[in-house]
Amino acid sequence: MDKTLTGQYTVHLICSLLKGEIPQNKPEQITFEDIYRMAIFHNVTVMTLAAIKKTGQEMDPALKEKWERRAELASAQSVVQLHERDMIYQLFEEHQIPYLPLKGCIVKEMYPDPEYRQMADLDILVHEEDNAKVKSVLEDAGYTCKQFGQEVHDIYEKKPFMDIEIHYRLLSDVHFVTYEWTQEYMQFFVEPWQKLERGDSYRYHFSDSDFYLYMLVHLAKHYSGSGSGIRQFLDIYYLMKNLNIDRQYVDEQLELYGLKDFCHTTEKMVLAWFGEAEADEHTTELEQDVFSSGSYGNQERSIRHEIEKFQSSQKKQNYYFHYIKKRLFPSLEVMRVSRPVLRKYPVLLPAFWLGRILTRGIITIPKQVRRLRLVRKVLKDSQTDPEKRTEE
Repeated sequence: MDKTLTGQYTVHLICSLLKGEIPQNKPEQITFEDIYRMAIFHNVTVMTLAAIKKTGQEMDPALKEKWERRAELASAQSVVQLHERDMIYQLFEEHQIPYLPLKGCIVKEMYPDPEYRQMADLDILVHEEDNAKVKSVLEDAGYTCKQFGQEVHDIYEKKPFMDIEIHYRLLSDVHFVTYEWTQEYMQFFVEPWQKLERGDSYRYHFSDSDFYLYMLVHLAKHYSGSGSGIRQFLDIYYLMKNLNIDRQYVDEQLELYGLKDFCHTTEKMVLAWFGEAEADEHTTELEQDVFSSGSYGNQERSIRHEIEKFQSSQKKQNYYFHYIKKRLFPSLEVMRVSRPVLRKYPVLLPAFWLGRILTRGIITIPKQVRRLRLVRKVLKDSQTDPEKRTEE
């Protein structure tokens, strides 16, 4: 598959649909199977199929049937998510639980058709001291708690479609260590309630500028890790069009996080997708990265980014052994995400290392072997492919 050409046509399909226009026919160099795989990869099956149907192009009946099943399932999931979202909001109101809808819960309503914006889960922020109350309310509503008492969020599930992340913080300490942000800059993400505004109920909301800032930083976090796909970047376009943004304030904050250039390139790229700006070498480079990342990123890209950062720090030790050490003995910031007790008692870290090795070590050996092989592959590629080699 030509990922660049397939990605560009996929974006053309989506943007044409969202603008109410009829897309052009696909280039001969790519197939409908290529587009289908790209749509699955980026979680945009509903929009791409709807756009292709507008063109009148014919595809293999078996592929069309498979695509339609996927799109129908995604549409059904969307209907259930919206119903459950509103039900949960009502339950939180009845039980007097302050809450803040996040990400797709809000952005979904900005699309011409909410079903176009597919979601994997619902994200809602609550006070950490309300976690037991939230757990009781959601379990009474038929949800199963899959992960509780974590540093950043708990996870709830109701089959077949529903996954909910109940957040206490917007980002974890791991991300601030990764990006070398100071405690001063962490406050917005660690204690967001200080900047939230309350309506006439228990529902809170960001200012438009703070919501936009949060979404940009959240996008950058994913992009700098395993990557972000087409859908996440489309959100930025709708945020730009629907929010009353204080540009000076947002740029000043992005400057503090070292993300101003990345975010400006992001904005220019999505405007170029909709024909409202001219692409340049920076947007083209970003675009190619996006097409390769998929909706939730990929492990190879995450490893490649980490190797590049490791090498740029001019550390002398071999990255392969650094990776093994990191997997066996994660940092305090990483371990605190799943073991919040370490926030109060960091001295217990060695005990948790030992417990992690004893309880998970043998079970995860096959997965770790696959990861180590991938690390070796990426290291080999970076040494042999001039385009992948990090400059000294």
